[in-house]
Amino acid sequence: MAARGDTAAPAGLAPPAGAARARLPLGWRAALLGAAALAWALRGSYRILHPTLWAEDGQVFLTGGYEHPLAALGEPYRGYLHLAPRLVAALASPLPLTWLPTVYVLAALLAATAITGTVLSDRMRWLLPRRWQPPLALAVLTALPAVDEPFGNLANLIFWSGLALLLLSLCDDPASTPGRYAELAALAVFGLSGPFALPLALTAYVARWVRLRSRHAGYAFATVLVTGGVQWLILATNERVTADRLSAPALVEFLGRDVAGGWLFGDRWPGPWTAPMTAAALAFGVAFGAVCWRWAALGPLLGVLALLGSALAAWGYYASYPYNGQRHLLLPLALTALLLVAGLAEPARWRRALAAACLLAGLGGMVATAAIRPLPFRPIGPLADCLAQHQPVCTVQVNPPGTRWQVTLRPR
Repeated sequence: MAARGDTAAPAGLAPPAGAARARLPLGWRAALLGAAALAWALRGSYRILHPTLWAEDGQVFLTGGYEHPLAALGEPYRGYLHLAPRLVAALASPLPLTWLPTVYVLAALLAATAITGTVLSDRMRWLLPRRWQPPLALAVLTALPAVDEPFGNLANLIFWSGLALLLLSLCDDPASTPGRYAELAALAVFGLSGPFALPLALTAYVARWVRLRSRHAGYAFATVLVTGGVQWLILATNERVTADRLSAPALVEFLGRDVAGGWLFGDRWPGPWTAPMTAAALAFGVAFGAVCWRWAALGPLLGVLALLGSALAAWGYYASYPYNGQRHLLLPLALTALLLVAGLAEPARWRRALAAACLLAGLGGMVATAAIRPLPFRPIGPLADCLAQHQPVCTVQVNPPGTRWQVTLRPR
């Protein structure tokens, strides 16, 4: 095993010959992150201007942060820990109640920007070696289709945490000791936020360890493995109802219709899925496979397949019309975007052409879902007024409409 900081890639995994290795200036990175945050804000402008609570944001996280913020950090929900959203709720709990919907949506927006901004790091230069590739990757990730459901709420920070784990698995080791400690701490938080760590530990982080052959990569693998083991141990002892509908045809159909279909057409197409759409999805899948030939991509790809398979096994078949299951498209669509941008620097001209064609084909889905759908505005003011009047119990309904979700609080 190499010494810490030795990040030499095995033969065949080095960047393409002649690739530029210039670093992005810090000022450029800050400007690009600012532009990405603005783009997210424009896409979801209604939700930011009219902030409202979404499902678990109110009933679980706000309630836990209001009543017992520290104890709630270690409280499982739906079979696993949700550390990232509970941390936001706990830190925001001293603020006035009416501020919390705004704080939650802004925190989620900042999380999306920071996590997708990982592609700007020099630690990913082995995958995105040319100077123009990181900005392009960030632009495509910021324009991802089918993100209505996971955008702007705490409930789906666990899926952004999964994306963070995936992107960090594609990074080289941090150069400094503080950076290595910071990465391990971040991996622990992300690993304890949702059920994604174990499948990624056994695939993507094994691939990182083999690629880098460094002590820190081993520590990163161990951190993700342990946090994933904790999550799945809690899940195994939970009575969460499962649909148990995993099958190879269902997974293939999900990848074709929802992932490839979401990339090509968005998830708002009118009418039924047609034969030409099937042909387009199949052609895209073949082209994508031809572009993403590198062995180093195999671990993350297998990790995403394992996550999708786990979701299908645990919660049944998901269709993305328009909210149901979108959160499960975030990781595969983001990985698709990243690997296609990486493919633009391949030595073989035909692979570069295929990568460019697949990226251009994704413009359809990006344009179709560019504006993130608004949520019905449900004010939290009546709840704050009720508490101010020292009523024994105060309740307010939250989104989504027509469901059981509500916030019930008692005066402190």
